Amino acid sequence: MNINYFHKKQIKKAFKERGITKCCYCGIEEKDFKGIWGTFRHGRRGVTLEVDRKDPKGSYSEPNCVLACYACNNAKSDVFCYEEFKRVGDVIKEIWQHRIEQGKQGQV
Repeated sequence: MNINYFHKKQIKKAFKERGITKCCYCGIEEKDFKGIWGTFRHGRRGVTLEVDRKDPKGSYSEPNCVLACYACNNAKSDVFCYEEFKRVGDVIKEIWQHRIEQGKQGQV
């Protein structure tokens, strides 16, 4: 088993047990994600929140990880650090809130 996969699974479980259900960048609730964005990669991604490293050069450890939606996690990639991407997350939040208001959920 891939060590990163094992750590990610444990970290995700710990966050969920603490009641974390929103993307740390854009604030979308996990339960709303699929309805707003749809799914990605033939349904293999975009269904649940994903573990993301705040510092992409750091390890998969709880202090360096957060939960993020697929849209934010994919866009952040290993290019942005946590602080930088929080600003981008604010714009993504504006977009999904606008889609809800316009009734354009699941349309990309």
